[in-house]
Amino acid sequence: MTKTVTELVGSLSADEKYFCCEFFPPKTEQGVENLIGRCRRLVDLGALFVSVTWATGGASAEQTLQLATRFQREIGVPTVLHLTCTNMDREILDHALATAKAAGIRNVLALRGDPPRAEYKQQSELHCAKDLVAYIRKEYGDYFCIGVAGYAEGHADGAVSEQSVEKDMPFLVEKVQAGADFIITQLFYDAEKFIAYEKQCREHPSGVLNSMPIIPGLMPINSYPSLLRSAKLSSANIPPCVLQHFDHIDTKDDVQVKAAGVKIICDILQKLHESGTQGVHFYTLNLEKSVAEIVTKCNMVHMLRNEREELPSSVESLATWDDFTNGRYSDPRSAAFGEIDGYGPVIHGADNDSPNEMWGKPTKSEDISRMFVGHITNEIKVIPFSDQPLNAETSLIQEELIALNEKGFWTLSSQPSVSGAKSTDRIFGWGPPDGKVYQKAFVEFLCSSENWNKLKTKLGNESMTYFAANEKDDVESNAPKEPTAVTWGVWGERTAQSTFLTLESFTSWRDEAFDVLRQWQRLYPSSSESFKLLDQEASDRYLVTVAAHDMGDGLWEFLLN
Repeated sequence: MTKTVTELVGSLSADEKYFCCEFFPPKTEQGVENLIGRCRRLVDLGALFVSVTWATGGASAEQTLQLATRFQREIGVPTVLHLTCTNMDREILDHALATAKAAGIRNVLALRGDPPRAEYKQQSELHCAKDLVAYIRKEYGDYFCIGVAGYAEGHADGAVSEQSVEKDMPFLVEKVQAGADFIITQLFYDAEKFIAYEKQCREHPSGVLNSMPIIPGLMPINSYPSLLRSAKLSSANIPPCVLQHFDHIDTKDDVQVKAAGVKIICDILQKLHESGTQGVHFYTLNLEKSVAEIVTKCNMVHMLRNEREELPSSVESLATWDDFTNGRYSDPRSAAFGEIDGYGPVIHGADNDSPNEMWGKPTKSEDISRMFVGHITNEIKVIPFSDQPLNAETSLIQEELIALNEKGFWTLSSQPSVSGAKSTDRIFGWGPPDGKVYQKAFVEFLCSSENWNKLKTKLGNESMTYFAANEKDDVESNAPKEPTAVTWGVWGERTAQSTFLTLESFTSWRDEAFDVLRQWQRLYPSSSESFKLLDQEASDRYLVTVAAHDMGDGLWEFLLN
């Protein structure tokens, strides 16, 4: 029978270090196959166990279960299945637990998920992680080893200023008393805060945390923007000793940032090991190179096969082909394609019970158009689709984007054309120095079916690539089967492509875009005009991406004329 996390950790000697890795279900079949190989290589390096994320509301339930089952059965690594209990039907949870047991999975991580929405509060008695832990214990006894989340800096469910370890501690104790067996913490970058947190746990007067495994969570730093974003999403403090690593490097050069990131995480781990902490949980974002470097430098490798001398070169070649820019415009073959954190689409920036303060109560399409315009002019910092400020390059096409949104084309993503800017350019540059970077102009927007029908009759005569789809899965495109590169760089004889448009990636994002629109709708009472408007817009609108190949201003002239 598969070992539990507590059995695995308990079998180690007191001075033996270990690591475990978290993955999320890739968006594409190719991504899944690449991730299977990636997971296998990290297990070969000695990962004690792995975990698979569960998207909010059970949106990725089947993909999560399939991936966890393959990890458990094909690779033979103990797998932790993440589960949440809010904003989804009980049948999904029961199916997940039954499927996990049938697959031989014995470990779960019980999380609350997003704050429960009004329509689910009345339907379910599972409102928090403690309830989920108790439910699993009631239904399955001691079959499952249950983990829960800990927060070394306090849980920021509301304002960051409300974070408090002391305030959270009673809730952690309740989760353990309900039947939890181990704790994995939210990511952090301040080792001293985790050390203090663990001390508080061990000394808690209840005694229930005295010897329980408390595994610190760390996220390798793969780019400077991702560091800032992950810290913001998790309300993690970045101490000066971490930020100073970036004072004298080009933060747009991912090679330099990754090297600094490995040093930062190794320094944190050294402090944790010196304090007596044995293990670490890596939030991998489905990338492996940095994890492999960190565990090697920190002497945490425990090779599980005979080809020890052959492994580093194979890891290097297989780990790095997609190791740079990832996201929904990256190569869909990548295991890391399309995600920032692996927890699925989520509406940004609003308390789930009070969206009115930030976005008002829209009653007509023009109200939503004004919100998008406000985001472009920086009057509105966050919209449902983004919690990030616009890139500096957007200022070059700001007038065009404002005009499009005023016409009812709600822009979600865009870039201007660039022809041969220096790779060190303050706005457009990326990658190593001494290169040239290029961009084709493209824009992505939500428009009415009427506007899409007018637009597509003209697109056939233009040198442009387009993708369009509605919520009903009607998909139209003139794109070739091969990916269309819209951002690339040239360094001597080497060309690197960082941004792609493909039908596969577009359809994956289409699902998320409409999911966010529906989440926004559900923030309003079902009887309200705002709820009805957003329902109508989601049912009618098309998500459209258009890219021009002229390397000039043809895209904007075409769309606005």
